[in-house]
Amino acid sequence: QDWMTSTWINQAVLGYAWSWPTLETLHFLALCVLLGALLIMDLRLIGFQRIIPLKAVHSLMPLALAAFSINLITGFGFLFGAKMYF
Repeated sequence: QDWMTSTWINQAVLGYAWSWPTLETLHFLALCVLLGALLIMDLRLIGFQRIIPLKAVHSLMPLALAAFSINLITGFGFLFGAKMYF
């Protein structure tokens, strides 16, 4: 845990006043996009919303992957930026 607090990621996350709120905002927005895209894909997969063409549903995949990537990156920022008390 001590090595995480000595990294440049920890310095970047905790060293600037707007870095943590920016990470929170990006994480939340990307999570909303990811869950929305997955909801549309899953509803189409189980048979609801058959009026949506498969090509349109398939075009949501890059958006979902980008949102997941943003969540992964900001999640690591939270992990490395957290103050460890244990």
